[in-house]
Amino acid sequence: KVTVVGMLQAAVDDLFGKVGLGLYTAEVLTVFGNNAIISMSESVLTPVWSSLTLLSSFRNERCRVLVKKASPFLVSIADVVHKARIEEQESNSKPKPSKRKKKKATRR
Repeated sequence: KVTVVGMLQAAVDDLFGKVGLGLYTAEVLTVFGNNAIISMSESVLTPVWSSLTLLSSFRNERCRVLVKKASPFLVSIADVVHKARIEEQESNSKPKPSKRKKKKATRR
């Protein structure tokens, strides 16, 4: 949750500076896997969304933020949350490919 708040603040600061940090505030409600639900007033939706979309690095690491859905009703976000959790479970349950070393063929 702390990282998401940091990303959010860095994105707004990069685009709007310190004044923007005071004007455009949002609250991180929950984080699960690589997904987060962020609450904000409708008046700051466009600046915060723009800031997150234009964010390309955080703590010297490349990153990308994809806004999956925006809604004034938290209940309508439930479908997105459900799909994201299913995707996360599926990706965690897939067997990872083994890294077997190939033997070199020898001539006789």
